[in-house]
Amino acid sequence: MQCDRGHSPEYGKILVCVILFVAAFALGANVQKAVRSASGQSAPNEPTLIEVYGMKPWNYDNLMIIPLAYYDITARILAHKEYDTTKWLFDSGRWLPFDFGLGWGPLSDPAIYKKACYLLHCDEKGRYLTQEYHDPAIFRLLSSDEICSYISNNHLIASNSEIRKKLAAFNDDDTIRLKGYLVEVIGSDAHGRRYSVSSSLSVQLVSKGVYKCRVMWVDDAIKVQESDKK
Repeated sequence: MQCDRGHSPEYGKILVCVILFVAAFALGANVQKAVRSASGQSAPNEPTLIEVYGMKPWNYDNLMIIPLAYYDITARILAHKEYDTTKWLFDSGRWLPFDFGLGWGPLSDPAIYKKACYLLHCDEKGRYLTQEYHDPAIFRLLSSDEICSYISNNHLIASNSEIRKKLAAFNDDDTIRLKGYLVEVIGSDAHGRRYSVSSSLSVQLVSKGVYKCRVMWVDDAIKVQESDKK
């Protein structure tokens, strides 16, 4: 019987080499994947923002809530405040008591975000987030524009008392997941003057060094990971 050239010893050696190469490549890919997944990012994914059209507004505490977009974000709490004042943004201390500075992607990795200090302010300029860099090594990892692209300042409206308790119980460095809607809020102050506060829907949240804010109606709040502070 004539031997098939395709099954010669040389062919067998080549086939074995190919199989070993493919196996090694797959193993290397898995190792790389494991290294990436162990990078320290507790919230690696971008927030989900889906604009909604024609969704019916609802009333809340003598306010009209107009939904603008569905919003789902998992992020580290870089800074947070709970306000009891009605001094700023008309009576927003009553219905908009929480500000959360949130970071995702590289800004959810302690090796990166802890190289800066994040501060929430409430003054004559409004309610806003700033950061101070105390370790210049952060700029060897990310540019200032990249840092800003992974941070948002969020004014939060709790949809009910249970959600409000959950928001109040969160701490800086916790990784949390919030689901609900970015909204516009229309109301009247004590003198009957009408006002509105509206969320930014922009992908780029920083303009001329100032953070645009998300105004979020929170339907669900979950702690994904405890603060790793000692």
